Amino acid sequence: MSEAFKLMLQWRRRVALDRASRGLAVFSLLLVAATVNAVDARVDVLDKATMSQLTHTTCSISPLGTGATNRFLLIEGPACQLGGGACPHVALMKIDRRTVRFVRIDEPRKSANGTWTSAFKQGAMTLSIDMVPRSPDRTQSDSDGQYGAVLTLNDGKGNTTMVKGVANCEDN
Repeated sequence: MSEAFKLMLQWRRRVALDRASRGLAVFSLLLVAATVNAVDARVDVLDKATMSQLTHTTCSISPLGTGATNRFLLIEGPACQLGGGACPHVALMKIDRRTVRFVRIDEPRKSANGTWTSAFKQGAMTLSIDMVPRSPDRTQSDSDGQYGAVLTLNDGKGNTTMVKGVANCEDN
């Protein structure tokens, strides 16, 4: 039992409030307990303005079953600065309502089973992208991707969130 829930149980006995105030206090404590114990990060669809942060897109990952190729969970590509210089390869995602820019920490590698893996980092957070080629005999209803993708987001505190999608990428 969480500490917030234990506190909530004791609160009802100690506080002499009218019924409505007590109910509001219990509801508030339940809300805090639910928030404190949440471990998954919320991954949202990117907005169109985010696309302009990349020089060009080399890979995009869409939610499963959307059939819409213009809705993206992640876009990946070089982000060149004005005036020249190095162009770091980045992945952009919207996590908990804000756009996070991950920098690639190693080149994509292909394993023996045909899976492509890429790793990215932003501060303490890490992002791993695993892509498996989809079968060439898929139907049009399966539509929108040449790879099945799994995004694994680790927040650096031991919490991991996994999101599945479909990816369209240039040749790696």
